[in-house]
Amino acid sequence: HLLTRSRFAIHLKVESFGIVVADMIKAGCVPFVRTTGGQLEIIGDVPELTFSDEGEATQKIAALLENEVLQFDIREQLKQSSTQFSQEIFQQQVRGSVAKYLPIL
Repeated sequence: HLLTRSRFAIHLKVESFGIVVADMIKAGCVPFVRTTGGQLEIIGDVPELTFSDEGEATQKIAALLENEVLQFDIREQLKQSSTQFSQEIFQQQVRGSVAKYLPIL
């Protein structure tokens, strides 16, 4: 509920995959993430959203807040990349993997 009322989010934890970041994007947030961890797979190639320390994070957040055109472009890019992490896609992939290794009864 909180994420749906927010436009931006900061993710500090290093995760092996980063499903929290996918949830942030799904809720409509633009996430800022560390330069290490699986969350990089979720945001794709958007260097404006990655940071290695607090100083860099502050600079990138301020720069994005001042540029509405860039905000729009990044939101569009995140929408496109986040579709591969939907529940439907996940279910299809799991079913495909199971069908591949189990005989049909």
